[in-house]
Amino acid sequence: MLGQKGTMKEILAPNGIDFFDVDHTIVDGTTGLQSIVTGIELQILPLSILYSIPKLYLQYNFGSLDIRIAAQCIQALKGIPKADVLKIGTQNFRKRTFPRIFKDAEKCIAQRALSGRMIVLITSSFAHLIQPLASYLHVEHVLSNALLYDNDRTSGYLQEPFLFGGEKKTQALKFMETHGISPLDCSFYTDSYNDLSLLEIVGEPVAVNPDYRLRKIARTRNWKIEKFSEYVRS
Repeated sequence: MLGQKGTMKEILAPNGIDFFDVDHTIVDGTTGLQSIVTGIELQILPLSILYSIPKLYLQYNFGSLDIRIAAQCIQALKGIPKADVLKIGTQNFRKRTFPRIFKDAEKCIAQRALSGRMIVLITSSFAHLIQPLASYLHVEHVLSNALLYDNDRTSGYLQEPFLFGGEKKTQALKFMETHGISPLDCSFYTDSYNDLSLLEIVGEPVAVNPDYRLRKIARTRNWKIEKFSEYVRS
């Protein structure tokens, strides 16, 4: 959910904003795909949702996500009670997300927050999957996608705009403007070439476990490259 807030106390005048992608950056794996397995195990999601996943996964990784196919996948969720959606989020965090949180990511976020920086999770994943993670990390601000509801049941539609690629840059800039922070006073940690447009405008771009295309660009531009591998639970 764009701009969703939680419980972390912040310094009134932050000296900058640190944006963090989630999948493969804070967490090893793809939270959206993991949640489908969780939803099927809980007998909440239909097996038919699996049909669109391989194509969506490939499109996402190559930066050419077809919103129409994504919309069809979301349509398959129509009518699910909101309580069940939240149950998937809670169970997915407990079973699949928490065990795969990178220790260095958690440490980095904590240290940055203590130094007076505002922490923002910015992700193409869904609010009901990311909020349990944000609460665990004591992060107040989340920019993510969110399901829309009608009478406490999923409507089959997403809140617009769909947060992916260039839209991350757009929403991050709006967030910076709201809080009176220059892009030069911001950092962005991500693994994905799809996030290049946001990386290019911040003062501190950081490639974390970067994919091949991002690693190549990061090396050419002398951006910081981080390797996160050890889990919090290990």
